[in-house]
Amino acid sequence: MAQRQWWPLPWNELHLPLLMAIAAVSAAAVNLLPLERTDAGAGVRWLLAAAGAVALITIGLIELTLRRDPGEPTGQWTSPGLKIAGGMLALAIGTWGGGLAPTLLEISLLLPLIIQMVYGAYVWFRTPAAEHAVSAAQSGPFDAVG
Repeated sequence: MAQRQWWPLPWNELHLPLLMAIAAVSAAAVNLLPLERTDAGAGVRWLLAAAGAVALITIGLIELTLRRDPGEPTGQWTSPGLKIAGGMLALAIGTWGGGLAPTLLEISLLLPLIIQMVYGAYVWFRTPAAEHAVSAAQSGPFDAVG
């Protein structure tokens, strides 16, 4: 019983670095927006890459604190692991992306996010519940009546 009392604490506290990372990504994006910029600069590059990494890693850690339903389609360790690995990839892009133009830097930092989206779509479309939802969406609202 005592264990249940402290368990929501990490879930609550992990949202603060997530919020800070989201704000830092937007601050870095504002610095990359001017069209006459040809170089991202080390500070802006690190701000964008590190903030994206912190956001992905924090989301992965938050996911580890959630109670899983028995029929949960995502893997218990696969989904958070992909988010943490995506955060590491964002840090690697920040480390070795010094010569990238601002637009190419932003496009390359989409790769860790695209990995999450592909995994989510894969899991969604391979579950039987998704097949039922698709078939229900394709049928009319009154097909089952009568």
